[in-house]
Amino acid sequence: MARRTLPLAVLLFVLSVALVALGSRVAQGATALVASGTTSTTSTTAGASLVSAESTTTTSVADENDDGVKRVVIVGDSMVVMAEGQLTAMFSANGVEVTYIAVSGTGILTDQGERLTQLGQALDALHPDAVIIESCCNYDGTYTLADGTAVPTDSELLWDTWAAQAQLMVSAARAHDADVYVVVTPRALEGAWFSGLEDRIQHFNETYRSLGVPVIDWDLALYPDGTTTGLASLRNADGLHLTDAGDELVAAATWTAVAGSFDDA
Repeated sequence: MARRTLPLAVLLFVLSVALVALGSRVAQGATALVASGTTSTTSTTAGASLVSAESTTTTSVADENDDGVKRVVIVGDSMVVMAEGQLTAMFSANGVEVTYIAVSGTGILTDQGERLTQLGQALDALHPDAVIIESCCNYDGTYTLADGTAVPTDSELLWDTWAAQAQLMVSAARAHDADVYVVVTPRALEGAWFSGLEDRIQHFNETYRSLGVPVIDWDLALYPDGTTTGLASLRNADGLHLTDAGDELVAAATWTAVAGSFDDA
């Protein structure tokens, strides 16, 4: 049977329909995270002037997931929110796009562990090369287990439940071939507004160190000599949050810790 050839006009029409369909699917994927209402994606270099020239040296990075874009997802609370400018500048200077799942006053158990759901959505939509989890100390006492048991504040059950939730987040990221890092929270300063959270911070930091993933030690970044003496300029008056100077230090420490996830080698 002789081969039949489609007219040129028909071929052009079929091609145009295919391109429109592809563009629609790409647009839907790009807006999937925005629909959650709490996740924002940032890939701008705004705030780059806040980072030292030495720390913003551009590095050639690899795309470990081979999807064409180098990405990191950062889960966090107000510590991340306040450092967003410095973190974004640091990653942007090294060719990495940043997506934040970060809301002040929340923790990984907030809204029955909603952060885990949001992380899963980000992993499916973005296929990041790395995930950073920071959650210092926010817990409002409302989380309940599957059997309805309430998890009391600052209880052994809280420590165990928090650890289990953190491990679920680590496992979710690993299942998507992302490198996972957790942040060690800087100590709360004595005599300040948030000094009463120090015991909780220590418990959570112990949990993060036990997860079997690399830690980004923000406390060490601020206090390499182990003392806070003479370094009041790094913290706000509340004794927990960081000033711009402190955020610059933790941003630089963060890149140092995770750079290997974007290395050409």
